Amino acid sequence: MTLQESTGRLLAAIEAEDFTALAKALEARAAAIAQFRASRPSPASIAMGQDSLRAGQTACLLLQALKQRIASESRRLAQIQEGFVESLRHSHQSRVDYRG
Repeated sequence: MTLQESTGRLLAAIEAEDFTALAKALEARAAAIAQFRASRPSPASIAMGQDSLRAGQTACLLLQALKQRIASESRRLAQIQEGFVESLRHSHQSRVDYRG
């Protein structure tokens, strides 16, 4: 797999929030980078490497944004869960005063 292909897969996995595909894309990108580093530099390969570096930086920013969204959703879900637990604690108490 080429560096461009692996980078495309990486960005697609981030966009889809598919963590299995993300792990595979990261492995493929690491292998492509290793292959790229082992090859002889040419003007075309240097430009390709620069493009890949920019795409990698974009992927890093997208991953940070994804991480923040997940953290935010996790906090929101924890608040909802706390609300359910709290409502269950109070559901056994009578809300009607039967004293005359």
